[in-house]
Amino acid sequence: MQAIQFFMFFEAAAFIAAALTHFGLLIDGYGHQKAGIAESVIAVVLLVGLALTWIRPESTHGAGLALRHSRYLALWSVYSRSLASVPAQCPISSTTSP
Repeated sequence: MQAIQFFMFFEAAAFIAAALTHFGLLIDGYGHQKAGIAESVIAVVLLVGLALTWIRPESTHGAGLALRHSRYLALWSVYSRSLASVPAQCPISSTTSP
């Protein structure tokens, strides 16, 4: 197993563990269904990429780069959506005057 394949496997396992935690199957008290779904999708994409590197070993480097960039895009999307749903901690009132 090449280093790229090892890291894909490790990252997929980490996302699977995080998804199981958010679905309440691994550890109780950390349930969050939307996070679990997002992590499951990322884990599936990583596992598909890992399978493609075993089918076509010559494309391991390209698949690793493509998956890394798509994973960052997915994480950025999830992060930006989570920020949009959190209310501001200190809203600035437009009625106050200096």
